[in-house]
Amino acid sequence: MLVTGTEPRQSNLPQCWQDLNDVLSAGIDRVILYGPPGTGKTYAGLRLGVNDAGAWRLVCTEDMTNFDVTGGYMPDKDGFKWSDGAALKAWRGDGITGG
Repeated sequence: MLVTGTEPRQSNLPQCWQDLNDVLSAGIDRVILYGPPGTGKTYAGLRLGVNDAGAWRLVCTEDMTNFDVTGGYMPDKDGFKWSDGAALKAWRGDGITGG
């Protein structure tokens, strides 16, 4: 459900959340929310996201590597092959199962 601006408590949203609403209203179906804990990313994803399309949640911690998040090349029998990390799997997926 998108915020329509007619809901009184939603009219004072910070600019970043207004921008998110604009992106979703424009039909963009893949958005990465990034920021410190407690800033409303999960709430926004669950509240503003399109529920029938699903969502993929990835919680990053300081001990994760770039490879864990985005992916990288792994050796295989013919040399090296790209292996998606969690964020790319989610980006390529259907919102429910990942890529």
